[in-house]
Amino acid sequence: MFQIFLYGCVGLTSAATDFIIFFCTLPLLNNNYILASMVAFSIAVTVNFTLCNFFIFKRNNISLLYAYRRHIASNIFSFLLSLLLLKIFIQSRLFPSLIMPKIGTAGILMFFNYTSARFFSFNNQ
Repeated sequence: MFQIFLYGCVGLTSAATDFIIFFCTLPLLNNNYILASMVAFSIAVTVNFTLCNFFIFKRNNISLLYAYRRHIASNIFSFLLSLLLLKIFIQSRLFPSLIMPKIGTAGILMFFNYTSARFFSFNNQ
């Protein structure tokens, strides 16, 4: 249970990184939310991996680079799913700004990301 709490803290840090990078790069990229999401994802997933590696999960007989590659692979699926959800939320026009769709998408994917980090990225079984 404590591990899930720690992952929540790491997730919040990664999500904050993602949000900051997303909203800072959005105007620079002519409001192209897909490109802004790609830039933010690249940085946030590295922050997430680094914090998970140091504070939460032990790598079970796998190298740091191998664990990082697995983490990237599992998060690419999560990223693609987040783009799909973000596109659905934005095109539904239910929200007046991008902040609510971005928060909703992050919340939905947190549980998938924890499970994939625990059982895939840092596990060699």
